Order: sequence, then C-alpha cells, then structure tokens
Amino acid sequence: LVRDTQQERHFGFSLAQALRRARSHPLLQGYEVHVTPGVRPEPQHMRDIVTCSGGTFLPTLPHVYGPRRLVISCVGDAGCWGPALGANLPLVSPELLLTGVLRQRPE
Repeated sequence: LVRDTQQERHFGFSLAQALRRARSHPLLQGYEVHVTPGVRPEPQHMRDIVTCSGGTFLPTLPHVYGPRRLVISCVGDAGCWGPALGANLPLVSPELLLTGVLRQRPE
C-alpha cells in the first residue's frame, strides 16, 4: 500500500482506514445520484466516481423524492434546481462527495 502521511495529515484521513471502509461498506451503496451539467469534475467522470463508490448514477434529474436519492450540483446550475427542490431532494456540492469518497465517510 502506498502511503503519503503528509497528504493524509493535510486532508485529515488515513488511506488504509478509508480502503477498509470502502471494501466493507461502499460510501454510496444504496444511493441514487444525479449530477447536473455544470459540475466539475464533469458528470461523466462523476458517474464513474458514483458507481465505483457503490451508488447508482441517474442520467436524468429526478422529479420524485427517494430516501437515498440526491443531486450533486453547483451554483452555476441553479436554474435547473426547481424539480429537485420541488421533490425535496438534497442538493449537495461536488466537494462534499469528493471529500466523502476520499475519506470514505460522509462529511
């Protein structure tokens, strides 16, 4: 296992622990995730991150609430939030997802 204790300390996580958590219970297992078009990394890359983390990628914006359904978005995409807000779907930043995946725990 490659170690980078300086970066682990900087980002506040242990790679070994994160890998153990990812193997035993993937972070997004059971979640359905949609990514709006303006998000960076681009939605096609976020799709890979979501699926590798155990989640299901939703290619279209959901209009119905689901208990484990969320939308990754950015301020630039605020114009498309209406259906998600109307369905009471959580809107979260890509940073939240990426940090959670890095540490393998919701942040």
